[in-house]
Amino acid sequence: MNFKEIVISNMNVTIDTLQELVASRLMYGGWGEINLEFFKSSDDRTIKMISENFVMVNSSEAAVDQVAEASFAFYENTYFLKEALVKRQLRFQSLFNRNFMSNQIQEVKNLAKEDRTLHIMSDCIINMPVSIGKYRVRS
Repeated sequence: MNFKEIVISNMNVTIDTLQELVASRLMYGGWGEINLEFFKSSDDRTIKMISENFVMVNSSEAAVDQVAEASFAFYENTYFLKEALVKRQLRFQSLFNRNFMSNQIQEVKNLAKEDRTLHIMSDCIINMPVSIGKYRVRS
């Protein structure tokens, strides 16, 4: 499992490293005190700098929405982030289907436009291989 941050890739700038994230004025954060403690206790200077402005989030859906608004970077597992992007797209499709015949089409178009800007950093913060153990029955 790799832990990364989800960040914005707009027309001008793509943030792919921790150094670029720290140098940007983008807010960033993630779930739980344990993630904040990871950043605080690191010996790496850049990772420690992340802890100084790390914002705790209570809702991944709200965090991904902030990312889409180009106002936040969300620290989480790569696979979780990919799932969050798919869930956001499904919300878009549901909203589109409900509002197709109404005057709220502009809201749907804005959501679709925002989704095209979501980007997952290429810089991996923690490379954590995961193995699954299973009891093997021998005959």
